[in-house]
Amino acid sequence: MPSYSYECTACGEQWSEILPIKDMNKPTELRCAQCLQYGTVQKKLTTPGFVSDSKSVLRRAGTEWQDVLKKVKKASGKGNTIHD
Repeated sequence: MPSYSYECTACGEQWSEILPIKDMNKPTELRCAQCLQYGTVQKKLTTPGFVSDSKSVLRRAGTEWQDVLKKVKKASGKGNTIHD
């Protein structure tokens, strides 16, 4: 389930909740747990988190691919902008 972030416009309290998509606006209909005011909770716009495995693209590709890249770099001359 996705995580949604909320903020109270009255007191500035911020929190996140894991909710089904159909319930993402329910906290905005409730009062703030900190200052107890109604109509002050807003859903914040946030970017989704991103997780990947710890291996770099070059490590997953294997040593043969790294050898090809080294040959390309060597053949490109002294003025190349290829970095290791």
